Amino acid sequence: MCNRARHEVRISCADPLERALGGSRTPNLLIRRRVRRVQKIFPVGLRDADQRLRCSPADLDTPALTALDLIANAETPPTSPANGPVAPAFQAKTAGVCKTAAQQILAIGAFPVKLNPYQPDNTQFPLVATWELQYLAAIRTFRAQLRALGSPSAGLSSWKQFLQHVDHYLKLSAAQQHAASRLDGPGFARTARDFWRASDANLRAAVTIGVPSCTPDAL
Repeated sequence: MCNRARHEVRISCADPLERALGGSRTPNLLIRRRVRRVQKIFPVGLRDADQRLRCSPADLDTPALTALDLIANAETPPTSPANGPVAPAFQAKTAGVCKTAAQQILAIGAFPVKLNPYQPDNTQFPLVATWELQYLAAIRTFRAQLRALGSPSAGLSSWKQFLQHVDHYLKLSAAQQHAASRLDGPGFARTARDFWRASDANLRAAVTIGVPSCTPDAL
């Protein structure tokens, strides 16, 4: 997927570390870095949170949420138990599914080309489409295994919303693979932007169920 690939794209970022690294990063690496920061910050509350997550591709108008935004949202008391986290035992099962999915994706191997997903080189699409077909199969398995867990005893509404975000991620993955297979540069770039725009909501849904590592962007 574009957000998983080792594509090079210019970013604008308020984090000095990102600027020191040169500002050329793949969308997925950027998303994963933001996810990991929230995972690190979330258990200890708001410490330094407002400084951490203000990165987005320079050619996108959609701003990224800050860690403060995500934590404040996640720490808002649910209106009912159904809107809160799933039970700890169910969280453990979910985390196990996500770990297995991450291992399966890692086994696919590195993305085969360097590609700017917002201005892609169509000549690279045959290799991209082949790689993404394998990735798509892994995401389908991931979704199937999540659904096989059944319904949690607590946090049912949150769980359903989380699954909806996984479904949407799978839909985008399929659309991007299809675009690559048809040498459709504009369609590929469109899905790249859609992945980015969905990343904060994906993470928020995973944080809400109590398993932030399970956002599909971080697998």
